Amino acid sequence: MHQKFITVGIRCRLETGKLFAEVRTFGTMTRDLMALADYLEALGVTHVAMESTGVLWKPVWNILESRRFTLLLKRATPFVPFPLNQHRRRAMRSGAIQKNLREALLDAF
Repeated sequence: MHQKFITVGIRCRLETGKLFAEVRTFGTMTRDLMALADYLEALGVTHVAMESTGVLWKPVWNILESRRFTLLLKRATPFVPFPLNQHRRRAMRSGAIQKNLREALLDAF
């Protein structure tokens, strides 16, 4: 998460059974984070995985936790020599963060 925006990668199954994947950007003001939560709820998302970057993840966590999402916090990946936004978008498109969520859920059983 950056101070002015967050990039969100979404992978979920729609009611039709089709896999839906999208990368969107949201602001970091409270109203923007509420819009993020509304968007996730509208898609039927129940589980959210986040990377921790300093303390900047905490406001996002607080908003999503208040909406009863199941949350998973992952330590940020080591530095990669790509611009941060490009690296994060690539990770989201590849499903790397979502894969960590699936593995954590499987480990819980």
